[in-house]
Amino acid sequence: LNVSGTVVGSFRILAHTERTLLLDASDGPLPTGMDRLQVRAKFFKVITNGAEGLGPTYLGSVGNQPVPNANVRIGFAFHQNPASATAQRYPAAAGTFAYDLSNPATQEAIRALGAAFVMWDVQFDTAYKSTAADTPPSLSPSSPRPEIHFVRLPYRF
Repeated sequence: LNVSGTVVGSFRILAHTERTLLLDASDGPLPTGMDRLQVRAKFFKVITNGAEGLGPTYLGSVGNQPVPNANVRIGFAFHQNPASATAQRYPAAAGTFAYDLSNPATQEAIRALGAAFVMWDVQFDTAYKSTAADTPPSLSPSSPRPEIHFVRLPYRF
């Protein structure tokens, strides 16, 4: 982060001690103007037009706050056997996915299932609105398209 708290770079940590971080060299050199750092868990990476993130923004209808042109939603389904129509699954209905895994009851249901398989569903909304009154830019063939580069799932077998 720079002195104002703006992110100026993002790097994968390969190893660490209590005083040293070993960073992935493929992420490039450390940026200039770096004042401090934060360590955050990163479970997915979205790239738009070659840059990390959801791309350009527009001014929303409430308080002229910036709203991203795009949004991403990632859902998960946990299975005992995805090839079987009768094996237990969470959520139970085929073709459905759980999008909020923060609820302790949901976490317990998934743990109790003992699922050895996980499926995920990624949906991009490239005309995202934070409120119904927002007016996102019109879509065209040249509109930036976000792409997902990885999904990491901490999963206990």
